[in-house]
Amino acid sequence: MGHSCSSQSTAAGPPTEPDRSTTMQRVRQFRCFGITTVEAIAFWTAVTLPVPTVGVLAGGIATTTELGVVAVLLLANLLAFYIGHGYGSRQPTPDTT
Repeated sequence: MGHSCSSQSTAAGPPTEPDRSTTMQRVRQFRCFGITTVEAIAFWTAVTLPVPTVGVLAGGIATTTELGVVAVLLLANLLAFYIGHGYGSRQPTPDTT
C-alpha cells in the first residue's frame, strides 16, 4: 500500500487564517488513521478467522453449502492477510512537504 504516515504536530495556538499546508496535513493524518485502522482490522481478522474455519472442518463437510462456507472463509482469510500484512511493521516517517 506504499504510504508514509507522519507523526509531526502542528504549531501551538489557534490558526489566524486558513492555511493550505495545514489542511493538507490534516487530510494526510486522517488518511493515515484510516489506513492504519483498516490494516489493524484486517490483521486481527486474519488471526481469528481460522477458528470458525477449523470448527466447520471439524464438523465435517457433508454438503456443498458447507464446502462453500469453508471456501469463503479461506478466501476471506487470505484477503485479510493480504490487507493486514503491514500492520505494526511501519515506522512513522517525517513529512518532507
